[in-house]
Amino acid sequence: MNKTFAIIEIGSNNTKTHVYENDKVLYDTTTTIEFKKNYAKEGKILEEDLNKLYKVIEQVKNYTDNIYVYGCSIFRKLSEEELNTINKDLKDKYNLEVEVVSQEKEAEYTALGCYNEIDYKDNVCIFIGGGGSIELIFVKNKKKKKKKYYGFGVVDITKKFPSLKDDKPTCTFDEVYNYISTLITDINQTADVLIL
Repeated sequence: MNKTFAIIEIGSNNTKTHVYENDKVLYDTTTTIEFKKNYAKEGKILEEDLNKLYKVIEQVKNYTDNIYVYGCSIFRKLSEEELNTINKDLKDKYNLEVEVVSQEKEAEYTALGCYNEIDYKDNVCIFIGGGGSIELIFVKNKKKKKKKYYGFGVVDITKKFPSLKDDKPTCTFDEVYNYISTLITDINQTADVLIL
């Protein structure tokens, strides 16, 4: 019996969509929806961003109705009232709800997907750089040794240094590096391999 299901991961800047049939990937895409940037301007999730999400869901429904929707960084910042309103609309339109994933669970699932199939026994660091958060997971012999979570991401860095989006940025590497260094606490862990 074939089992088809979809996972939609809503990030601060990118919404990742995966449709599987058994172990085979049927559909895999990333859609830019600037939830965090627009939320910062307006103080709420914009209707136009939700409409983009609805288009993603409608595309996925061409494959299956068995859809799991997970909200990451930006959805962790929503008030309960705003999340309930969004979920009511999703339930009414598609019989779906956004499950908000903690930063810890997001990092754990991503890291597991990275190191589970790797045959490497020494120190590995998995760097998970999202639009609104960054996670570092240190693994040795497929066992988690240390983890670090940060409440900033790519959207925050490009907001501080907008020219990073240009072909030729006007900010220097040192400026960006020094700024990020103020946001990162001491890691006190090394790795032989870095997985991005």
